[in-house]
Amino acid sequence: MKALLTLLLLCAWCGPVLADVPIGWRGDGTGEFQRVLPPTQWSAQSGQNIVWKTPMPSWANGSPVVLGNRVFVTSEPSDLIAVDATTGEILWSRRHDFLDTLTGEALKKGLSQTSRIPALTEELGPRQKTVNRLKRDVRRQRSNPEGVQNLEKAMGALNETRTTLEGIKSTYHVTETEKISHQYASGFVGYASATPLVSGGHVYALFGNGVLGCHTLDGTRVWMVHVDVPAPHMHGYHSGHAASPRILDGVLVVGIGHVHAFDALTGEKRWENGEYRDFGTPATIRVGDAGYVITPMGRVLDIQDGKPVLQASAALWYIGPLIQSDRLYFVGNAQGKSRASAIRLSPASDGTLTSSPLWSVELPKARYYGTPAPHAGLLHITTRYGEVLAMVAETGGIRYRTAETLRKPIEVYSSPLFANGHLYMTSEDGMTYVYTPGEAGYNRVTTNDLEPLRSSLFATHTSIYIRALDHLYRIQRINR
Repeated sequence: MKALLTLLLLCAWCGPVLADVPIGWRGDGTGEFQRVLPPTQWSAQSGQNIVWKTPMPSWANGSPVVLGNRVFVTSEPSDLIAVDATTGEILWSRRHDFLDTLTGEALKKGLSQTSRIPALTEELGPRQKTVNRLKRDVRRQRSNPEGVQNLEKAMGALNETRTTLEGIKSTYHVTETEKISHQYASGFVGYASATPLVSGGHVYALFGNGVLGCHTLDGTRVWMVHVDVPAPHMHGYHSGHAASPRILDGVLVVGIGHVHAFDALTGEKRWENGEYRDFGTPATIRVGDAGYVITPMGRVLDIQDGKPVLQASAALWYIGPLIQSDRLYFVGNAQGKSRASAIRLSPASDGTLTSSPLWSVELPKARYYGTPAPHAGLLHITTRYGEVLAMVAETGGIRYRTAETLRKPIEVYSSPLFANGHLYMTSEDGMTYVYTPGEAGYNRVTTNDLEPLRSSLFATHTSIYIRALDHLYRIQRINR
């Protein structure tokens, strides 16, 4: 009986894979993982239920994606990594720098120019010291024409070196790793905060340096393009990027700087439309015979040509909209307000699209960094400091909420996961709180420790995969 149950679970999990349902951020984008039995307990200190943990080359905020025996993750600043799900062994790693998008003479020139960066950088220090010394000399001898001339010449040389260096970096979008460190606020988001997407035997990865790549599952490069400016200015924050790719009808959609669409097989640009200054991942939806893209700011675009179809009366800064059947849910922050709203999309008789507002309510005043996890008519919402709310999807009313919050300044950047009757909420210090929702409210079942992280969890038939800042983990119920 136990063997039969295991086989049935495996078949249930393999169903979407065989049907080629795209797998990306939070699985299908909702964070609700159905027909799975992941563990609810683990511990970094005791090693409980940790099958393996694999050191990563660098940190990342992007979440893991699992297909069959492959786990795909990102690593700062621009690496896509495939890991064996059974052993935790790194199978391959592919870089996504601007130079990787060039070929022929353009690549040759780019390599030649960027090879000058170390020497030019080394020149800056001595030239700056010379300028500083000559400035002091001129201040002491104000009427010394020769000293002034020497200073002007030294400043000219310094500016020339600096201009040349910055020009090369700007032209070839050189990633400066020291500015992308999770130790500093300016690099808090980094370049590897988007989650890979697997579809049709390919894995797609988008990075904050503006590079989008497509590879086969064994790591063979199919195509790579530079999409837009690196780490653009964002709503509600200095700069950064975290929006993951989405796909529908063979069209790959990414949001970085602008909304872009590509042929998923060839990488050919299909269209570009409008500014994209949102951290959240765009959503895709089919209504009738047509497919659409919905941005966090409520714009609805035709997925085939990018033409605007509707502007929903909703907006989000930090997260994307949630799709449930023909409904769009916008839950979170924008323009200093905390709100939630629901909109139904339906095809009109003339072939166009219509929208019907269902409800709009104020949320408890807080920051919301996680997209809700839906289940059984409720939207499970997490706040910045770890409060959990159960919102009725039909009305927008709050059915119940937890009374507890985390110890500040610990925050929740991960989106919640719902699986096998349990809600998983993970905070940046690596603690995962597991709740069972019920008529009386949330009951905390377990609290599990790990290392710091900002990614969302991914569940399969018996396991949870977690991309922490320094390691990738596979958690599975182990009988000992």
